[in-house]
Amino acid sequence: MNDRFDHDLRRAAAPLAQEPLSSGVLDPRLDDGAPRAGRPRLVAALAGGAAVAVAALIGLGQLGPDTGQPSPSPSLPTDEGTSASCDEVPAPEPGVDEVLTYFMCEPPPAEPRAVIREAGSSSEPDEELRIAIEALLAGPTGAERERGYSTVFPPNSELLAGVEWQEDGLAIIDFDEAVTEGALNASHNRFVLFRTLEETAFQFDAVTAIEYRLEGSCADFATYFETMCDHTVKSEALTSVFDCPIVPPAELPSGAATTVARVNVPAPFSQVSWGSGTDTVTQRVAANPDQGSTQSPDDDLVLIRGERAFVELINDPPESLIQIAWIEGECAYINWVEGITLDEAIDFARRFDGE
Repeated sequence: MNDRFDHDLRRAAAPLAQEPLSSGVLDPRLDDGAPRAGRPRLVAALAGGAAVAVAALIGLGQLGPDTGQPSPSPSLPTDEGTSASCDEVPAPEPGVDEVLTYFMCEPPPAEPRAVIREAGSSSEPDEELRIAIEALLAGPTGAERERGYSTVFPPNSELLAGVEWQEDGLAIIDFDEAVTEGALNASHNRFVLFRTLEETAFQFDAVTAIEYRLEGSCADFATYFETMCDHTVKSEALTSVFDCPIVPPAELPSGAATTVARVNVPAPFSQVSWGSGTDTVTQRVAANPDQGSTQSPDDDLVLIRGERAFVELINDPPESLIQIAWIEGECAYINWVEGITLDEAIDFARRFDGE
C-alpha cells in the first residue's frame, strides 16, 4: 500500500484501541506498553472523531472471580418448605453464593421455573455455570417433584463431560456419550432439554451464546439431536454501530461455515464474534472521522468489499493474532483472527466477503 493510504487507515483504526485489550493484543503502535497475549476485549468506541468511553458494559452477573478455592458440587435443598404447586411459587432471587436451575413446571402450559441451588463462593465463571448445569442434570428434589417440577434427564445421571466459558460470551456445554443411551432425542424430550438448558445457562449475564457438544464434537451432538451445529444466541446479534452495518465474514478462517454472530462480553455492544476457540473472527466497528475514500487499489492489494485493507501481524507465533482493517465510506472496520500465519490471514482477507 502507498504511504498515504496506510497512514489514513491506521489513523482511522487507532481510536478503536484507545483502551487496552484484556491481555493487550493490539498492535503496540496503537497501544504502547500493553501485554501481547489473549483475546480482544475492547472498552472504547469512536464517535464523531473522538474516543468516548462506553459505559454500558455487560457485567459478569453472578459469575464470580476466582480466589483459588475449590468449587463445590451442586447442593440440593432439603425438602422442607412450601407445598404450593410450582406455578404458584414466586420467582426466587438467588443470593451471592447461589445459582438458579430451571426445571419444567408441569401444570399446563408447562414452562421452565427456577429453583435455587447453593454454589459456594469464589467460583470461576465456568465453575458456577457447571454447578448450575449439574444441578439441572441431578433433577428436582422429591418435594419439588410433588409440586410439579420435572425434568427429562434420568435421575442422578452423569451426562456432563465438561463446561467451558469463553471471555467473548460463548459457553460450551459438552455431554458424555451416555446422553445417547436414553430417549433424550425424542421430540418432547428434546424440546424440554433445550428449554431448561438455555434458561439455566442464560441466567448469567456473561453467557451470550451456547455451543453444545457430544464428546467434544458439535457435529456429533447436532446429528444425534437432529439440529444444527451452530450457536444458540441469547439475543439478537448486533447489526449496526454508528449507522455502520456489521460485516460478517463469508466463512471462518478454517473455511468452516460462519456461525451466528454474538455480542462480546464484557466488551461494549460495538464488538461481535463469529466462530469459537482459535477459529474465531472478532469485529469492531467505528465511525470514520475523515469520511474519506482510499485511492484506487492496485491489483496485488487485498480488497474487502471493494476497499483496500491492510493485514498485519500483532502477536508472534505460536499465539499469532492478526488484525484486518479497512475503511468503507463513513465506517471503519477492524477485525481480529488468531492461530493462523500472516499468509493465511492475507488469503482469508481476500475471501472475507466471498467475492
